[in-house]
Parts: sequence; C-alpha cells; structure tokens
Amino acid sequence: MIDWNLALQIFISGVSIVMLVMFMLQITVSVSSIVVRYFERHLEKAKE
Repeated sequence: MIDWNLALQIFISGVSIVMLVMFMLQITVSVSSIVVRYFERHLEKAKE
C-alpha cells in the first residue's frame, strides 16, 4: 500500500528544492553579470 501523505510530502519538498535552486541560480547569474559589467567599465576607463 502506498502512503500517499509521504509521497505528497516528498513531491512537494522536491519541487520546493528545485524552485529554490533555480532562484539561487538566477541570483548568481544576475550578480555575476553586474560584476562583469563593472569590470568591463573599469577596464575601459583604465585604457583611456
């Protein structure tokens, strides 16, 4: 017999973990793009 309560808990926790990982990945990409833009501007000013 399948324990549907446990199966639902595992499914919801899995979905929550995937959503959390995607959110953290989005934050990481945003921050790294900001850092790259900052260094590109800094290097352009240094060349001038």
